[in-house]
Amino acid sequence: MQALYAAMHAAMLAAPGVIGARQAGAGFGGCLVALVEKARAEAFAEVVTETYASATGIQPRVYTVQASEGAGRLL
Repeated sequence: MQALYAAMHAAMLAAPGVIGARQAGAGFGGCLVALVEKARAEAFAEVVTETYASATGIQPRVYTVQASEGAGRLL
């Protein structure tokens, strides 16, 4: 499993627009998270998908999300 994390991490760090990347969670497969320049998010996802699939034979899922305000008190 560690080799798969390493392959994904390497793919993410080599993709366009990446600011930083790290593993977040473990358990049942875990996940990796990257901060990416908004304008390059689509190109990042394409490169990561192609690079990881080529290296491992596994088709990854890349989810693009945007940070928002956290939880707050309801009045």
